[in-house]
Amino acid sequence: REFPFEDRFSIIMRIVNVEGLEEFLSVLAKEEAAGEKIHVFFCGTHLESGESWCPDCATAEPLIRGVIEKKENGVFIHCTVGNRESWKDASNPFRTHTASALTAVPTFLIWGKPNRLIEEECFKVEDIEKFLNEN
Repeated sequence: REFPFEDRFSIIMRIVNVEGLEEFLSVLAKEEAAGEKIHVFFCGTHLESGESWCPDCATAEPLIRGVIEKKENGVFIHCTVGNRESWKDASNPFRTHTASALTAVPTFLIWGKPNRLIEEECFKVEDIEKFLNEN
């Protein structure tokens, strides 16, 4: 059966969960080669409870997912940066690698664009929507 308004609802966001810098870089290269618009959310590793050890990440994640799943096409890479101890280490690869150069989690960005939402900037739906509209 065909639906006359099908095109209105053809927004598709694929979600890819990765852990660690090596897996992130591998998935990133594949998605770049495919020409996808790439959204990346960096956060702390999830605990057995399913939530991140990082309370700010746990707050931001559902808000960001909710906005992009409704408004954007492309791929959403959900990337964990490690447990609390490894993230706090100044030599954490996400802090030192030029591709990510993270200073804080959560961090949300559109790959290839200079702007990022960092920490509490990820807490308001309006700010997330504005960020997506400007990028």
